[in-house]
Amino acid sequence: MTKNKLNNSAIFNMYSLIVVAFIYIFGNNNNNIWTLTGITLMAIWFFQLNQNKTKESLNEYRPMLPKREYIKIKKRYLIWIVVVTFFVKNGLLKYWFQSPSSPSNENGVEKYTADTPLFEAMMNISFLSPIVEEIIFRGLLLLVCVSIITAIARFKTNTQEKIIRNLSIGIFIVLSTLLFGLAHVIKGGDYVNIAPYAMAGAVFSILYVLTKTLLAPILLHMINNGLSTFAQYHEIGKLNFDMAVIMLCCLVAYMVITILWWGMKHSKSLDKTLNDIDKRYKNSEMSRRTAIKKIYIDITSYIKQQMITR
Repeated sequence: MTKNKLNNSAIFNMYSLIVVAFIYIFGNNNNNIWTLTGITLMAIWFFQLNQNKTKESLNEYRPMLPKREYIKIKKRYLIWIVVVTFFVKNGLLKYWFQSPSSPSNENGVEKYTADTPLFEAMMNISFLSPIVEEIIFRGLLLLVCVSIITAIARFKTNTQEKIIRNLSIGIFIVLSTLLFGLAHVIKGGDYVNIAPYAMAGAVFSILYVLTKTLLAPILLHMINNGLSTFAQYHEIGKLNFDMAVIMLCCLVAYMVITILWWGMKHSKSLDKTLNDIDKRYKNSEMSRRTAIKKIYIDITSYIKQQMITR
């Protein structure tokens, strides 16, 4: 029974991924807001249905494997992680990828924004599209990888859950990176500019794996597309003020304020840790280099304990 459920789960996940991707690519050629809203709702429904079916089939398979403690990022830290990831991603893109020509995908967006009201463009590009794309390239794709690898692994009775998990995640990140990059250049045949999109896909995938919630890459995708859309409308003169710069300033302010607030809230615990290490250093129990290393390890460990839930 378990074998059949694993097979059925893998097949249904693959079928759902193909259906949602096909309808998203070919079913909204006119970029109609209501059509895209319908596609988004359909994608959410497919993802929830597949997620529940996959969990059910895996729960029957897992008793055969060693149990593993489940760790997840606390929700109150999610937005901060997304904002930090946004700045890291864009910093890496600017440093590593200086495209000699404008990507065809961006040229298509420029033509679309020239004839589309700001509200409609924000809904399509910055809100609805990120949801559908993250469900396709992250949510459903990970379910496909996990269900297929698990279905194959059942033929080996000594396969550990850690091996299944790591193999599924590794294949997922590679596929998600390549497919996301290809999806943004294949229409215009602009393969020269695939690297920035592929890297963005890798960042979205890793963020999804680390946070264990699709909300994280969706928020990051929305912020990224929202800033690009605002910047484009300001550039063509359809927006009198640079909303992208205002958003960036707000994100920087949010990041700085939350870091300061967190530091003040946890100052007593951090001071206690630092004082203990300082006393041991002064009593010559450890070298300066060891003390600095110990400070880094202890503070990192404390931050990690505060951010995760078991």
